[in-house]
Amino acid sequence: MLLIQKWVYIAFMFVFLPVTAYSQVALYELDTGKTGFGFGFSTQDEGTTLGASIDYGIDERSKISFHGGIGFIDDDELKAFGGDIPPSPWGGISIVHVKPLGRSGLEYFFQGGFGAGYASVVEDSTNDRLASSQAFSLSGSGGLLKRLETESDWVIIPFFALSYANVWTTLESKQQAIEKTESDGSLGGTAGLELEMSPTVSLRGTFEFSFESSDTAFSIGLNFH
Repeated sequence: MLLIQKWVYIAFMFVFLPVTAYSQVALYELDTGKTGFGFGFSTQDEGTTLGASIDYGIDERSKISFHGGIGFIDDDELKAFGGDIPPSPWGGISIVHVKPLGRSGLEYFFQGGFGAGYASVVEDSTNDRLASSQAFSLSGSGGLLKRLETESDWVIIPFFALSYANVWTTLESKQQAIEKTESDGSLGGTAGLELEMSPTVSLRGTFEFSFESSDTAFSIGLNFH
């Protein structure tokens, strides 16, 4: 039972943290009908995630992003059961809308996203699957940003957002004749900095945290547009 309870937790964190990290669509301006793409890296307590994204300009204030990647989870407690966790795929879609906040010089943004992920545990000696999980998430966030012009071509964009995500996780284990679905939500925050190093290249760093636990994630990404 400890293995099952541990896997429900890992499946939740595997989907929640990467999806919130990568569903944070880059805030660089993208012309209507134009396309940008990026690559990212996220690290958290349970492992590391590599991802990529494609952005499309819906209009001068809105973008849609398609993202996906692979999670590499490393957990000593699960290894004590003789299990291993193969690389785990995930993907999602997000939309962001950015608009000036009156004459304050600030801008506000709203984001919404859907994500899905799959993970499994296999036995080291036989490579048999011990358990698997599929997870789906809906998330939304809103925040503020400030574009700071510099004497060079660089534009510095600090931002902060509050987010909420709900995750539905289905865990299956034929060996233990278990199939159960868990649903849970989490309120969190994101603090970040985006650097527009040129009109076509942006570097982004974010720190994600939960208001309900000690879970955190740090992400860095590079976008071309």
